Amino acid sequence: MSEDDRPRQWLRVSDHAEIPAGQGSPRVDLFQCRTWIREAHWCRFSRQLIGQDCLARTPGERWFVYTSHFRGEFGWGRAWWVSRGEAVEWFLRNPSVEPPADLRAELDGFDATNEPAPASPRKPIEAPAEPEPIQAPPIEAPAASSPVDFAMIASELRKARRVRQAQILEMAIGKTELEAEDVAFQVHGRKRKPKPTPREKESRDKTIRGNLDRLNGSLEDMGIPLRFQLAGNRVTWETIPA
Repeated sequence: MSEDDRPRQWLRVSDHAEIPAGQGSPRVDLFQCRTWIREAHWCRFSRQLIGQDCLARTPGERWFVYTSHFRGEFGWGRAWWVSRGEAVEWFLRNPSVEPPADLRAELDGFDATNEPAPASPRKPIEAPAEPEPIQAPPIEAPAASSPVDFAMIASELRKARRVRQAQILEMAIGKTELEAEDVAFQVHGRKRKPKPTPREKESRDKTIRGNLDRLNGSLEDMGIPLRFQLAGNRVTWETIPA
C-alpha cells in the first residue's frame, strides 16, 4: 500500500481549549500520532461512559489533547495544542503510564525526596494568636421552578474543563432567566452594549447559541433533563420529559 492509499483519520487542532478549531486550523492524522493517556468521563447518574480526553503526540513531538464522546454513537469532539509542561501534568496524574524518555527528566525533577536543605533557613511562619472562627457562607438554593442542582453540575463541567458551560450554570443559580448581554460579558468577555447594532447582536447571539448547544450536549451526556435556549435577549431553560 502506497503512502497515498493508507487510511487516515484527520482531526483539526485549535490553539486553545475553549476555542473550537476552524477551517483554517492545522490538522493532524491520528493514525500517525501516538495516544499516550486516556482519561474517561463517566455519567454521575447512569454510571455510563460518556466520553474521554486523550493526550497524544505527533511524529514531530508536538503534544495535543483531543476529546471523544459517546452520544448515541461514537464521535470526535474538540482538539487543542498543549505545552510540554501541560503534558507533564498529565503524566503526573497518571503515574502508571510510562512517559517518553524526553519527559522522564522533567518528571523526575518533581521528586524532592532527596533534595538538599536550602542554604539559609526559611523564616518560620507565625500563627495568629487567636484565630477567629470562619463561618461558611450560606448556600444559595436553586430556583424553586428547577429541582436540578446547578452548582453540582457546574462543578462536574469544570472538572471536565468545560469552563464556559459551567459559568452559564453558575450564573443561573437562583434565577429563572439571564440577560444575553450579561452572558456575553461574564462568560465570553464581550463589551457590554445595551443597544447593539444588528450586526453586533447577530455576532453575540451566534456565540451564545454555540455555547448553549455545547452545554445542552453535555447535559444530555450526563442524563440531565435540562435544556437551555436563547430567546430574544434572554437565556432561558426548561426541564424536558425523561
